Amino acid sequence: MPAYGVSIRAGPDSSSGFKWFGPSSPVDIGSFGRSWVRIGGAFGASAVVMGMMAKVKLPKVLEGKEEKEQQELMKMYEVAHRLHLTHAVAILALPLVRHPCLTGGLWIGGVMLASGGMYCRVLTGKECCGKVCPVGGAFIALGWLSAML
Repeated sequence: MPAYGVSIRAGPDSSSGFKWFGPSSPVDIGSFGRSWVRIGGAFGASAVVMGMMAKVKLPKVLEGKEEKEQQELMKMYEVAHRLHLTHAVAILALPLVRHPCLTGGLWIGGVMLASGGMYCRVLTGKECCGKVCPVGGAFIALGWLSAML
């Protein structure tokens, strides 16, 4: 089994052309890989919660603000949510990369800083929350680069 935890094995079979050897699943991610799937599931669930929070809390937060500022804050929340949900799905694929801890750590840290900073900025109105977003974006980009290693 390769060091990064995925093993896909096939061989000739007279009836169908290919036969899977090993575990019942053609992809064996192991217990370490299942941990990443659980983390991805938790990230996905938290993204859904943040999406529902937008429906409930965001109208109250935006109430009384100028139209332009409302649109800006709404767009910021949408970007944060899209980034959060996209990387929840990407984390599910971490068992397929060679260095899942490096890539996963960068993605998780990056999403927490970038999306978290934008969520905080929109929901609390504190300008200082948004200052960590560029660092989070850099972590996310580095995570994608590390997936190529």
